[in-house]
Amino acid sequence: MPPTPPQQPTDANEPCQRMAWDSDYFGVEVARVVGDTLTPDRVPLIDDWCRRQRVAWLNFLARSDDAQTTRCAESAGFHQTDLRVTFETRSLAGQGRATPHVDVGPVRETEIDALRDIARTSYRDSRFYYDPRVPRDRADELFAIWTAKDCRGAAATVLVARQADRPIGYATCPIDPATGWGSIGLLGVAEDARGRGVGAALVDSALAWAAERQLPGLTVVTQGRNVTAQRLYQRAGFVTRSLQLYYHKWYV
Repeated sequence: MPPTPPQQPTDANEPCQRMAWDSDYFGVEVARVVGDTLTPDRVPLIDDWCRRQRVAWLNFLARSDDAQTTRCAESAGFHQTDLRVTFETRSLAGQGRATPHVDVGPVRETEIDALRDIARTSYRDSRFYYDPRVPRDRADELFAIWTAKDCRGAAATVLVARQADRPIGYATCPIDPATGWGSIGLLGVAEDARGRGVGAALVDSALAWAAERQLPGLTVVTQGRNVTAQRLYQRAGFVTRSLQLYYHKWYV
């Protein structure tokens, strides 16, 4: 999932919050619904707030087990763009899977441009590509920007898979300061290296990194439509933590 920079303070009674970074990047007013449920009474308050703030694009991350929320979202013009699946594991031993001729190690500054190129083609299952209103070139560049920021310190570490000293994949690994848990924020593999175990090697390396840091566990988020990624994490010992529904609503 894309990074969520700190947002501007908002009144606790307001139903939505402006997303400053997203608004600047996409060139339209972007906001998110506060909370993960909807009621018939909340929907008009949300629409009124968005009209007053001239919001073009509203994001809503909803619970998947609340029928009223789903009905309200559908009747209010929200469109589901993603099933957000969060996996977790407390077992950090990994599977010990070796990928021939592939070495994994910390990122080098000279590799960042190559990783940005990998990022631009690695996340086509995300909600940004599923929504036809989001420009594809902006979605590509968003993940390239996120990758570069993680490489330059936003993540606790970035692990790079190399073949003949050429970067062919990477995993970014931030740590949640509130819980101490690590996560795989982004995992990308070059188009010509997919299907050869590079992702599995990166997941094992992320687990080993978390174990060395003595973290309590590791999480990762992927899309419900990305069955390949789900199988990758399940084979590494991850289990489902939560399912959430991502909705977009456009006012223009």
